Amino acid sequence: MVLLAVEGWYLWQQKRVNQIIKQKLTTAKRHPVLLLGNSHMHFGGYINDQTQAINLAFPSELFIFTYLKIKLLMPKTVLVALNPQHLQKNNDDALKNGLLSEPQYNYLYGLLTPETQQLLYQACPFEQWMVFRAKQWFPFLGTRLKSPVTSDLLGGYKGYKSRGEVTVQDIHRRLQTVFGAYRYQLSLLQLTYLKKIVDYCSQQQIRLIFVGFPLHPNFFAKIPAKVFHQFQKTLEELKYSGSFEYWDYSQQFDESKMFYDPDHLNKQGAKALSKLIFTRLNHQ
Repeated sequence: MVLLAVEGWYLWQQKRVNQIIKQKLTTAKRHPVLLLGNSHMHFGGYINDQTQAINLAFPSELFIFTYLKIKLLMPKTVLVALNPQHLQKNNDDALKNGLLSEPQYNYLYGLLTPETQQLLYQACPFEQWMVFRAKQWFPFLGTRLKSPVTSDLLGGYKGYKSRGEVTVQDIHRRLQTVFGAYRYQLSLLQLTYLKKIVDYCSQQQIRLIFVGFPLHPNFFAKIPAKVFHQFQKTLEELKYSGSFEYWDYSQQFDESKMFYDPDHLNKQGAKALSKLIFTRLNHQ
C-alpha cells in the first residue's frame, strides 16, 4: 500500500509537471525571439523585459531537442549557441549522464517521431536507457519525495558570479573534457540535427542566427588549429542546407572578470554580450 501511495504521488507530480511544461510552451510562443542551446546560452543568454525574447537553453541540451523546440515554438528569430566544442563527440555524453531523465526531456521525448526516438535509443548507453525507461513507469526511482523545481523546466538564463582568475589548470581540464576525451571526434548526432535546424528554419522562413560565444583568450589560444578548420568547414557545408547567420563573439572579451570558467560567461559577461547581440538585432 505504501509503495502504491508513493507511486501515485509521483505520477500525480509527473502529470502536474507536464501541464506546467505545456503552459510554458504556450507562453513561449508569444515571444518573437528565441534563445536556445546548452550551457553557453544558459549561462550567457541574459535577457530583460525590453528584449521581447525568451531563453529556453538548458545545460547539455543536444541539437536534437533544440530542433524540436524550434518546431514547437516557430519563432520569427532564433539564436542558437554554436562554438567548435558543440560539435564534439563529448556532447553525446549528455545521454550517458541522464539527460533524458530530466522532466522536460522526458516530456519532449514523447513528442519526437518514432524514428527520432529510435535514433536516441541507438545513441544512449544501454544502462542509462534502461534507467530512463524504468523511470517512465516508476517515476519515484532514484528520486526523493519532493516536488521538482518547476522554474527550470524547458530551460532559461541562469547567471553565475565570477569564480576568480581562470587558471592554467582550469583550461587544461576543460580542454581535456571538451576535445581530448574523444580525441577530437565529431558527434554525428550533433551534426545531423544541426543540418536539420538550418534546413527547417530556411523552409519556414525563420531567421536563424548561430552565436559563437566568447572564450577565455588563454583557452582559445590552446584549441588546436585543426578544430577551427573543421568548424569552418562545417559552417561552409551548412550553407548547402539553407540560410543562416553566424555572429562570432569568440574573441570578444579578453578579461577574466567576464568569465565563469574557460568557456562560459559569468553574469557580467552575459549582460555585456547580450547588450551587443540585442543592439545588433534591433538595428537590422
